[in-house]
Amino acid sequence: MAAAQPVQASAEHGAALTSASELNSAIATMKARLKPDTDLLWQPVLMADGTTAALEYWHRPRPPAVHVAEAEYVTVMQGSGWMLSGGTMTQSRETHPGLLEGAEIQGGTKRELKAGDVFLVPAGMPHYFGIYGDGLVLLGIKIPHSARKD
Repeated sequence: MAAAQPVQASAEHGAALTSASELNSAIATMKARLKPDTDLLWQPVLMADGTTAALEYWHRPRPPAVHVAEAEYVTVMQGSGWMLSGGTMTQSRETHPGLLEGAEIQGGTKRELKAGDVFLVPAGMPHYFGIYGDGLVLLGIKIPHSARKD
């Protein structure tokens, strides 16, 4: 099953748009692609001006993370779980450019997550997702620090 190409905004076609039906179809395709050892699947769905809105299908927890120069705006699409955010991440190391992962978060605030919830993680804030049941599906957008207006 090939993943659908993300919808691109353009002068000819206007704003990038995907329907709820298309998102649900993409989520079903991602679920079908899961293997027992898969932690996370990532599928871009919309693109404009270098910004990508992507589905994240969390099947198993990953290490705590910090996006050094990007805030993360997220809507929970399906499933349930929890997020621990804030506090201090221990044993952090850069695993990808601009992404730190660590061993654990000390302190922080735990919040339950369910479909329809929306959250914003500021750039530089440690966060971690726990998962209940079969998975947690998020629709997220990384917002570059340069886009922030302080």
